[in-house]
Amino acid sequence: MLNYFSCLCFIWAAVGLGSRLLIVRLGERWKDWEEHSAYSESRPKWLYAADLLAVAVVAFTWYMVWKTEITGAWIAALLLSLVLIKVCAQMYRYNSFRKFIQRVLGDRKLFRAVNWSVGGFSAVVLALGVYYMLQLIRV
Repeated sequence: MLNYFSCLCFIWAAVGLGSRLLIVRLGERWKDWEEHSAYSESRPKWLYAADLLAVAVVAFTWYMVWKTEITGAWIAALLLSLVLIKVCAQMYRYNSFRKFIQRVLGDRKLFRAVNWSVGGFSAVVLALGVYYMLQLIRV
């Protein structure tokens, strides 16, 4: 049986690891898509909905921290809250955010570092999801 926090972690890890696999598979096509479609010169409309969804998920996650008795649930909420840094950059400093994306895409070493970091973070989140799942099994 899964609880909200284990589901959140498994989905989050799947997105993180799945996107890294897509990056490896697509190579330069990924970079082209990210620079010219996902983060085009004019702010894409989908970003408003994605950012609003992110804020709603973070708020709901903190609500669930207080509502449930999952030990360490605050860790997932705190980690998820870090997403709000990206949300704020996308919403309030889009041009700076886009320049950062272009810099990462253009610097092979930095691009590799970001991808390894996301992969490692996703592995930690996956382990956290297993931890939350095991809490239900022990009950």
